[in-house]
This record gives sequence, C-alpha cells and structure tokens, in this order.
Amino acid sequence: MFDPNRHLDYHGTFKLVNKVAEGGMATVYEAQQLGPSGFSKRIALKVIHPHYAQRPEFLQLFIDEAKLSANLLHGNIVQIYQLGEVSGDYFIAMEFIPGPTLRSIIDRHREVGRAMPQTLAAYIASRVCRALDFAHNFVGPDGHRLDIVHRDVSPGNVMATWDGHIKLADFGIAKARTSIDPASDGIRIGKKHYMSPEQLTGLEVDGRSDVFSLGLVLYELLALERLFGEEITERALS
Repeated sequence: MFDPNRHLDYHGTFKLVNKVAEGGMATVYEAQQLGPSGFSKRIALKVIHPHYAQRPEFLQLFIDEAKLSANLLHGNIVQIYQLGEVSGDYFIAMEFIPGPTLRSIIDRHREVGRAMPQTLAAYIASRVCRALDFAHNFVGPDGHRLDIVHRDVSPGNVMATWDGHIKLADFGIAKARTSIDPASDGIRIGKKHYMSPEQLTGLEVDGRSDVFSLGLVLYELLALERLFGEEITERALS
C-alpha cells in the first residue's frame, strides 16, 4: 500500500511522493531523491509488484529492463538512473516525465470529438522513430550492434512533456541479441492490439516489428481508434 512517508534506502534515500501509474507488473511513483545539504531531485521510481518479484522469469525481465535501458542515452528515451533492491522490493530509479502518455492524449481527443492535427501526429511519430532508430542500432562494448527490439511500442509507453518533448518508455520486454527471450518460455509479452503479425504469432522479430507497431500508433493518433479491433486480433491469436 502506498505510504507517503516511506523511504527506500539504497546508497541514498528516495522518498515516495505520489503514485503515478500502476500496471500489471509494477507501480510507478513520483519520488524525491534526497542527498546531503538539502539536495533533492525529482525522479520516478518503478517498483515491481511483490508477487512478480517472487517469480524468477518476471524478476529477470525487470532487471533486464534496467540493465538494457541504462545505456540508452537519447533525448527521446526515458533515462534510467539506478536499479535497487530493499528488503525484497526491486525498483528502478528513472527520469520523471512531467506530462501525459499518448494514451491519455488520444482518449481526451476522442472525448471532445476533436481530431489531432496531422502535423502534431507526424511530429510525435518522428520522435519515436528517432528513439527506435537509436535503440535498433545501439552498439555494445564489443563494438557490435545489440539489435535491441522494444516489442511494446504503444500509446501507454510514449510520453509527452508539457514543453513538447516526446519520450519512449518501458523497455521492460525489450530483447537484445545477447538476452534470453522470455517469449520462448511461453510468456505472452506486449500489447496484442499493437503487435506485428510476427510478434502476435510468436515468430522471431527484429526492428521492423517496432516500426509496424508505431504505424498502428500513428493510425490511432489520426483516426482516434485502433486499426485492428478485438475480433481481428483474437482471430490472429487463435
């Protein structure tokens, strides 16, 4: 349960301020990183749910997200600062993004019945393209490309700051050339409405799958509805 007075001590102190979002695997809090002489930095803390922390396959996904994302330093990717663990609570300290997700933006446009300007939709998609291009071509310490695939490009994982910057978040199910694929253990990963046909049917995917997913997001930005409805998606899964 959220405790506003709770502190997580791990080479410094993080004070939880407010619950920002809760997903199936983790909860994200706004927090303050505290330090000597009144130092304070606004960050986000992503804390894995305790029951998932007890399952090695999901805990490994969480750890892999931190390890993989920590080196992806790009203006359109949410920056990871630290991976920590306190009394069995695993958390990731990351950049706090002051602004809504695309999911919220799309829902709001749908509520008021107002189409999103095409230039704005194109701008958002172009910035996500920059983030994906950086990740897809990222080179590891050995000088070889890691062939990172995000695999969960969706409106909920794209954020917009109030001053107009676009950030791609949540590399929690991303796959690199050197990582173990959780899908090989029968874990369904990603949001089915935004998966490429290859990902949806469990085939091997590369960066082109992310581009396909982004195309579906762009369609929804413009049409304010998903391209593939529930019936088509379920038929593909059957």
